[in-house]
Amino acid sequence: DRFADSTLAYQGGGLGFDFQTIAQLNTFATGGLEPGITFLFDVEPEIGAQRRAISRGEDRIEARGLEFQSKVRRAFLEIAQQN
Repeated sequence: DRFADSTLAYQGGGLGFDFQTIAQLNTFATGGLEPGITFLFDVEPEIGAQRRAISRGEDRIEARGLEFQSKVRRAFLEIAQQN
């Protein structure tokens, strides 16, 4: 399920908030707890949008559009590379 990496990707990458501040808040909120392993399933935003349209439609985050989803994807990929 989602954890601190998602917060960094969506709030930092997607919405442009400061990564360092988000990381500090995550550390505080989790008491420094980190997952033992993280799996990244990389899907192009356009393909993800097509799959959502077939299966269930959009939620408020997904409704922000492909540009937002591309920023989030790039942030996830950067986080994965750093870790």
